[in-house]
Amino acid sequence: MTKALGIYRRDICAEFAPGILWITGESGGHPIALASKSGNLGAEDFFAHVFNVLEAP
Repeated sequence: MTKALGIYRRDICAEFAPGILWITGESGGHPIALASKSGNLGAEDFFAHVFNVLEAP
């Protein structure tokens, strides 16, 4: 996935849930953050949970 997006340098920052990672890196010289998850992992409210975590101070 990251190679297809042109992200060649990446750092794993946190694990939101088992097997679901927060990754930062660069794409085209710009910073980018991704949540990496398999299609069958995570609860139905996964993305709501991620937004709440990222918005917390």
